[in-house]
Amino acid sequence: SMRSDKVIYWVVLSLAILSCDAVIPDAVIDLFSSFNTDLSAPTLSVFASTALYGPRLHFHNPAPAVDGSNPMPIILPPDDNALLCNEPSSNATSSLSDSILLIPKGGCTYKRKVYHAELLGAQHAIIHATLASEYNSLVENPLSQSDTTYPIRRVDYECENGKSYIPETQLKFDIFPYDPANDDLLSGRDNNLCAIYHNLKPSNEKRFENTCQSQRCVFTGNKTYVFKDNVFWWESCCAWDLYSVMGDNGLDKSEVNISSSFLTMEEGDKVLQLLKDGSVTAIVFARWYPPVNFSSVLVSLIAILTIWIASRVSTLEYNNVRMKLEAVDISEDENAGDSENPPVDNVAIDNNGRNEIEDASSNAADVANNAVVEEQPNSTNDEHQRDATSENFLSNAEESSERSRDGVLDEIHEREEENAPLQVAAPPQNNNVAPLGMDRNFDEEIVQEREIDFLRDRL
Repeated sequence: SMRSDKVIYWVVLSLAILSCDAVIPDAVIDLFSSFNTDLSAPTLSVFASTALYGPRLHFHNPAPAVDGSNPMPIILPPDDNALLCNEPSSNATSSLSDSILLIPKGGCTYKRKVYHAELLGAQHAIIHATLASEYNSLVENPLSQSDTTYPIRRVDYECENGKSYIPETQLKFDIFPYDPANDDLLSGRDNNLCAIYHNLKPSNEKRFENTCQSQRCVFTGNKTYVFKDNVFWWESCCAWDLYSVMGDNGLDKSEVNISSSFLTMEEGDKVLQLLKDGSVTAIVFARWYPPVNFSSVLVSLIAILTIWIASRVSTLEYNNVRMKLEAVDISEDENAGDSENPPVDNVAIDNNGRNEIEDASSNAADVANNAVVEEQPNSTNDEHQRDATSENFLSNAEESSERSRDGVLDEIHEREEENAPLQVAAPPQNNNVAPLGMDRNFDEEIVQEREIDFLRDRL
């Protein structure tokens, strides 16, 4: 059964690994700029992650183009609905037919943005991350910094990857909860204030551009007032810029019938830069990935090895104690088996044994009485003589039995004190009495044999 359980475990694990998709990003967007006359090769290709709702992208088959080859134009949302969190008006629906809508992250769920893009007539929706999407407001119309909720450490940013303090006079706080004018001041390599102030600090051995992969910073909400400068200095840390799996939380019941994808801040900025230079068309298709996720296989093997080693190490002490206990149990079982059939010489006699010996002595007297052979008298004198002889014999037999019992008990006491083997003493012989018609030694031997046999059986 244990072997079958292992086989089932490995089969299930193998099926789970084989059914896993490759790690995100799992889509490719080929971009074609208007100034690029060669349509055989894209101007730029970026990776993207896809949503868990809506239709799946075609594998290596450009989509959502109807004929599978024609790129579709990328268009931004209306200015009055830049985040596309509000449902479009009836007049605006189907105004962006056969297009790809590029939507900033934030303000509402991914699914609602995609649903509104579908209402506008888009065939595909691309959502890109922004620094502004890391901030939220506690009220509908925030008026100050106190209404702002800041990014979460180790979720949205990591100070160990880069941290600096920036004077408030060099930042923009005209719009709350976050002013998009700070994007250019907190991003990139050249004019990034985070990198400049981080590299000025002598204690920072590594430069900001070498430690912060995203090359972007967010405010943590902590600020320090410096009396010398009469200004607040804002703490800024390296922002995470990762692909996101656009899942469905179940709260939005909107039914989505178009595909959608997600871009990081870095990839989104590349697309926005192309749009600034002119019109851009794109083809979106599923990225090729291996049928087996080798990274998942490696992680699973490492996990199994770790669990096996931990189990072995944690049970070493238990196994040692168990082996010792088993050895003790075997020894006790052997001793118990020997005690069931102990040698006569090594047995200690208790009170019950003494009672049995006394019973044996009494039985010996009965044996002696039964051993008397009675003869038919020929005369009255013979009867008197026979009666006297019988009484004399019985008296001597009882006296002999009494002495035999006392002798055995005395020896028992001596053996118990000395802890020596028990030797059963034979009853003393009486040379003066002999039953009629019987040999004296014969009767005494019968008594001794019966008594000794009885004692041996009991002991």
